[in-house]
Amino acid sequence: LRDSIKFNSTPSIAELNSLTVTNAGKMQLVGNTNLTLKLKTTGVIRLKTGAELVTNSRHVDLYGTIDSLADGNIVSDPATRLRVNGSANVIGYLKFKPGHDVGKSLKLNRNTQGSVRLGSPLTVLDSLVMNSGILYTSSTNLLTVAENAKLVGFGSASNYIDGPVMKQFKSGTAEFLFPVGKNGRFRPVNVVNEGGNALTAEYFNFGAAPLFNTNNIDGNPMEVKNLEYWMIQPPAPSPGQNATFTFNWGPESGITEQNNIMMRLRIAAWQADKQQWKEIGPMASNAGGSAQEGSITSDATNLFGPFTFGILDNAALPVELLEFSATPVQEDVLVKWTTVSEINNDFFEVYRSKDAMQFTPIGRVNGAGNANQVIKYEFLDPMAARQGSEVLYYKLRQVDFNGEFSDSEIVPDQFEQSGSFKL
Repeated sequence: LRDSIKFNSTPSIAELNSLTVTNAGKMQLVGNTNLTLKLKTTGVIRLKTGAELVTNSRHVDLYGTIDSLADGNIVSDPATRLRVNGSANVIGYLKFKPGHDVGKSLKLNRNTQGSVRLGSPLTVLDSLVMNSGILYTSSTNLLTVAENAKLVGFGSASNYIDGPVMKQFKSGTAEFLFPVGKNGRFRPVNVVNEGGNALTAEYFNFGAAPLFNTNNIDGNPMEVKNLEYWMIQPPAPSPGQNATFTFNWGPESGITEQNNIMMRLRIAAWQADKQQWKEIGPMASNAGGSAQEGSITSDATNLFGPFTFGILDNAALPVELLEFSATPVQEDVLVKWTTVSEINNDFFEVYRSKDAMQFTPIGRVNGAGNANQVIKYEFLDPMAARQGSEVLYYKLRQVDFNGEFSDSEIVPDQFEQSGSFKL
């Protein structure tokens, strides 16, 4: 195609082996038409030098390999809805004309292992829809999710953004899940941002060292895991900006259930001014109940840059927990735990939940203060049978004399309708 072609019917469908637009040729949508370009698995839509696909605020469905890297462009606008479809192992390239690199929505709908690459920046104004496939970005070909845009879908090991993605935030407090990953690893990070207008996030499936020395530690002794990291930072310094981060781990993260690692797990943030790592996270909330997957939420912090997981040395723990269990006793539950050392331990709070997410404090047990011996504790929950839930979850909160606290792992119990408990 060397000249121009206008689609003005509803819908317009082209089923082709391939389509090449050369010179200053244009594919232009007019009227109320929506365009679906379907190609075979090996088909290619080529937008060569000077060629354009002009969307004119319509819906555009693209199949096959979209090749717009040869100086051809997609001419989009704030009302355009773009959906990228296609078969497995198909890689597409989307390049937008400068000044027209914006759309209402982008829907990633590649089949398993399919992908698409941005060949230019793109800003999504309303929604980023993650159904299937991988979207590759870069610092120069950046995907920006505007402040009013939302994420639809969660992502998976075959559906994520490989590369940086920027989220623009409204003033005040705002939350966004960055669906990032790399090389088959899905490592989303949830951010609650306050005081800043944007953050960019990217996941790396290799260690932060030697670029960020994992042996340089500020504060409590800690092993900084050199297996993966996230880079999260604002586009420019923003005084007063802080955020809370929830990071997810997987089988490759080096998190195990041995040696109380779950109790010692922290988030480590890089301090650029000191060239050191600093712990910013409390105890883990293990979503999966195992070392295979889980998440941990940081304290609010004004540190931005590299983040990864850290494991506190045993000596740095205010309380070293040896055992923690919840055992049915008729219609009650007996919560028991054992410590082998305590430092400035004021008391324990026992928490109960029906969903392992929303916990309610149900009791308090005084700690030993400072101890270097085995101490056994227990707490009886007499209200367990009255909760009306088949599954109950328990956790401990250890509180220091200075008010700082750490949460234990979560232990479940199951309630039978007959009125008794079982493990």
